[in-house]
Amino acid sequence: MQYQYHDGLLEQVSLDVAARSVELCFFLYAVFDRPQARVAIRLERIVNFPAVQAYFADVQRDAAAEMDDCLDRCEVLQRDTKRPSSAMAQHLFLQLSHYGRLKIHCESVVEELVPEP
Repeated sequence: MQYQYHDGLLEQVSLDVAARSVELCFFLYAVFDRPQARVAIRLERIVNFPAVQAYFADVQRDAAAEMDDCLDRCEVLQRDTKRPSSAMAQHLFLQLSHYGRLKIHCESVVEELVPEP
């Protein structure tokens, strides 16, 4: 992973059911990434998409009720060290503060710095 997501704030989640993908936008914690930055991470062609979709449905439902800028705080977003990634098989762990852990198996991970407006 190019960035350290621990303690970053999850600001946005976009699911694309047809493409089996999700895009997450994080506002990174300044201690790890200086200057503080926003990063979009796109997980493409997710093998376990139903589990990923259900996990983020809870996040989005709670966010709609609270009308908050931050959806949750990231405890962990990293590659699975026990399952090595290959060109077409990426294995990640995600843990948000209030939603528990999620294993994600996808074909591609793309991280991009989001330019400031």
